[in-house]
Amino acid sequence: MNMIDVLLREPVAQALGWALVQFVWQGALLGLLTAIILAALRRSAADIRYVVATIGLALMLTVPTVTAVQAWRTAIAADAHAAATPPSSTAFRRAGAAIPSGATGGAPAVSAAASSSAGSATVGRAARIGPLVPMLFLVLRPAKRSNAAAKPTVDLRDRQIPEHAA
Repeated sequence: MNMIDVLLREPVAQALGWALVQFVWQGALLGLLTAIILAALRRSAADIRYVVATIGLALMLTVPTVTAVQAWRTAIAADAHAAATPPSSTAFRRAGAAIPSGATGGAPAVSAAASSSAGSATVGRAARIGPLVPMLFLVLRPAKRSNAAAKPTVDLRDRQIPEHAA
């Protein structure tokens, strides 16, 4: 194996690769969501549209980072689990067969990865939805409208400027 093959097998490289692949659909979804929100806010003040667009771009930076960290943690946990599992039981798990209860010392034949997959799926969904909360807050709250009639304007052409004696 050459050095590139060794580096590509590292959990960090695999996590970054999967994060980039996942970002294709995540970025498209965020872009579409931001475009829909901006279309709904086209008559709103420019600063509100600016904040929504900025949040959309910030999410496009945040989401692949969160995905890469999650993929890296999953890869590290899978490597640690594979290192801790005896070779004989790994062959059974790869083949899809159940390990007899006597082979595991009376413990149930459920792997740690399978038992924690439900919890990690919930955490994964929460981490993906979490960055959208500020955007939803900005969109769903009522916009502050300025009433131009309530603010008196000053016309400088009508003002009398006193001349000072020199």
